[in-house]
Amino acid sequence: MPSTLRILMVACLCACGPSQVTGAVRDLAVESDCATDPDCPTGMVCEGCAGEPRKQCIPGCRSDASCYADQICSLTVQCSTCPCAPGWCVRNPCLDLDSDGYVQSADPTVVCPGKKLGDCDDTNKWVHPGAKELCGNYLDDDCDGKEDTQAGCRQCTSYYDRCSSSFDCVRTGGFCDNGCCAACPAIKRATCDVGTCAVEGAFNTDTGCKGDEVCRPCATCGTEVVEVCGIDFTTYPNACIAAQAQVAILHRGACLTREGEVCVPSAQRCDREGILSCRQSDAHCTKIGTCNVDSDCPNGITSTPFCNDGKIPPYYCGAHECKVHCDP
Repeated sequence: MPSTLRILMVACLCACGPSQVTGAVRDLAVESDCATDPDCPTGMVCEGCAGEPRKQCIPGCRSDASCYADQICSLTVQCSTCPCAPGWCVRNPCLDLDSDGYVQSADPTVVCPGKKLGDCDDTNKWVHPGAKELCGNYLDDDCDGKEDTQAGCRQCTSYYDRCSSSFDCVRTGGFCDNGCCAACPAIKRATCDVGTCAVEGAFNTDTGCKGDEVCRPCATCGTEVVEVCGIDFTTYPNACIAAQAQVAILHRGACLTREGEVCVPSAQRCDREGILSCRQSDAHCTKIGTCNVDSDCPNGITSTPFCNDGKIPPYYCGAHECKVHCDP
């Protein structure tokens, strides 16, 4: 290296103190020689010192396009050494990874149009300020710094008894009672008058427990077993017995395990090997493709149907089954 150039470099390095970059220490190590910014990796720019012909790739940016997708270019850099980048890539304070309308930043000076501040978990759209605090899910749902503090939440006798829905209590055969698994109440047997018969009570979709027996008009249904699942999520031996109980049929075949449980969308509790999904209208797990109202559909159906004109048809609920309608 020519002696004049060496003297200039030494003078530059000696005259400058440590780099100062908005509260963060940056490593300005030379990555490679360069001519322009495209010669450098993402997150770096091509810069040199005044009077120094050699340029270097150093960490920094000139615009958001120079940064990774989750970053923006902050042009508030203060340097006391050279080369010095015009800006640094920093995490975008308005990033909303879970699309719940809240960003992680709690800085009141940060302005994010259409977004609110203070998200304590940007990977879970059900967790943000103002959300309902659920019992027994180990989460600070409302971002107040406390877990499971909703009024009425119980202290469970053991770690294994904690629950956020009755799904968590399938192992014990009970239901979730304010954050703790409890045994289902004993079924009350019905004493019916002449001409009426005792039938199984409706499945309680909020607790996962079967209801008390009720008296219905007697019917001769036979003993043939062709199981059906009623809209009360109770399995009936055959359609006749379901009709005797005055319950419409949700689908042929027995109700699936966990079908009818209150779903917990944040944990995708209904998703079981593509068999169950969350119903949109009442937030209960149900067999994919079944419905009570149009808004239940497509209800987890992954294949997209097309009409003859190439358009995607709207779904509707017909006889508790998701169907599609194509114009003639």
